Amino acid sequence: MTTGVYTKTFGEICRDALRDAGISAVERPISAAHFAIATSKANDVLVAWQGLNIHLWAETEALLPLNPSQTEYTLGAGGDHCFTDYVYATASSDIAIAAVVIPCSVTAGMTIGDFVGIELSTNVRQWSTIAGISAGVSITINDALTAAVDSGATIYTYTTKIDRPVRVLGARGATQQVGNEQDLRAETRESYYKLVNKTDLSSDVNAWYYSPQLTNGKFLVWQSPRNCDQIVRFTFVKPQYVNQDQSENVLIPAEWFLAFKWAVAYELGVTYAIDPNRLISIAQKAQDSLSIAMSNDEEYDSINFQPGDCY
Repeated sequence: MTTGVYTKTFGEICRDALRDAGISAVERPISAAHFAIATSKANDVLVAWQGLNIHLWAETEALLPLNPSQTEYTLGAGGDHCFTDYVYATASSDIAIAAVVIPCSVTAGMTIGDFVGIELSTNVRQWSTIAGISAGVSITINDALTAAVDSGATIYTYTTKIDRPVRVLGARGATQQVGNEQDLRAETRESYYKLVNKTDLSSDVNAWYYSPQLTNGKFLVWQSPRNCDQIVRFTFVKPQYVNQDQSENVLIPAEWFLAFKWAVAYELGVTYAIDPNRLISIAQKAQDSLSIAMSNDEEYDSINFQPGDCY
């Protein structure tokens, strides 16, 4: 006997929902018109679930290199340089201005076309892309250095910017990739904008505020960092993947398949105005299966109780 990962395609969920809602007969093929409506409802459900403040499976870590005198960063495909998977290296020797060959302590994991951010001696991080790699020795960049680089300067390379975070759950500040992290205080919009001296340079960032916006999110820090080697690591909720093709696997854990199917069946039942008693039954199944799935989507932490004085 072998065990494997249980998966379902987007098309299977949609077909099951249409049949369980009584819109399509079990023994008959699904019409193209019904299937098109089901796929639309299914993606509506996936996106709506983002508002439930759940989904541990969608949480991940990102790294945001900070710039001196900059307090606001855009997060998303068209935003500032912020990433999840990356390679951290340092310059293995001094590098002169206008150079394009960058001796690196590490090149493993880098690929041609990756973004590369290099700490300049002027305390600015210059971003370019990788044009060539000499394994274990150096990289060649597409844009010549605008200032010299000191030996040991920090270098980050990555392939893809993060998607716009749905929510940022927590953030920590550090000096460089190898520095100790310090928990940063989360602010509400009102409390952040009431903070004074936002642009004053500081050796440490102390607080943050995030606004999702529509296209790219806005991540704001307080105070402005003094050096470009400061970074923020944060935990965020990724946008739910919206399926484009019925053959794609649904990117949710298997324990959520029933909840997803019954939620789609309910939305279809409303659209097709099915029998009210049947709709009530589907609504109950949708609620029950969602509650079970959500109970499996919790983190548990220990609680300590200490005896104290009673009055």
